[in-house]
Amino acid sequence: QSDKVTKSQRHLSPCHLVTLSPIRYFYQSNKGPAAARNRGIKEVKGEYVAFLDADDIWLPEKLEAQLQIFMNNGSTGIVSCNYYISNEKGVVLKEEKYTNYPDRRTLYKELLFRNIVSGGTNAIVRKECFDKLGLFDEKLKGTEDWDMWLRISQSYDIKFVEKPLFRARLRTNSVSSPNSVTSMLENELAVVKKHFSRNSELKMKVYSYRYFCASWAYFVSGHRANASRYIFKSFLYDPFGFLNKKQGGLMIRIIL
Repeated sequence: QSDKVTKSQRHLSPCHLVTLSPIRYFYQSNKGPAAARNRGIKEVKGEYVAFLDADDIWLPEKLEAQLQIFMNNGSTGIVSCNYYISNEKGVVLKEEKYTNYPDRRTLYKELLFRNIVSGGTNAIVRKECFDKLGLFDEKLKGTEDWDMWLRISQSYDIKFVEKPLFRARLRTNSVSSPNSVTSMLENELAVVKKHFSRNSELKMKVYSYRYFCASWAYFVSGHRANASRYIFKSFLYDPFGFLNKKQGGLMIRIIL
């Protein structure tokens, strides 16, 4: 799905691929992840769309395990999965775990707070979801998948294979800069605005959570002033949320 391809890769990759399997190769200039995914979706001829982002590695049983869920539930639009996080040497550091929800409404409410489906590599999506609901929003940067899963979750079930089916590589230079945290927050808030037509208590809680996450990202990367700014914004949106040990604990650490 990536469109960050060198000139040599652009010319060599199709030649290598077609000798191994019936893979169709398409090239376009770098327009971002959402545009790359959308181009691929437009070319899909089958019933399902699977993604493979960046340096992620599918485990051999990934497609079979997830497609089996689709076979057993015709109302399922997305099947996600657990995954391993490894370092740049391939050593597994931990497993990111997800769980199935009792009903669509419960899942949707949780998904409003955070991207519980996770990134593109986790998900296999029924092609008709894109046909009926549209493609990834190319105006969003870094949150286009979260927005897409929210749209799909209102019309389809989302299921999880509760075991790791791929490996994601954690890069050592992935420390958040002030600009990257601010940009991510702006895109997160754009998604929240899209999915709340009016003010409500739940909307205030979601805003509070997004500001809390930004504060935490600034705090762990050493930008204490920005962390302080956003933790107080989080508090203003949902003061009672700070009775929670995690949120209240971060505020105390920042103040002290």
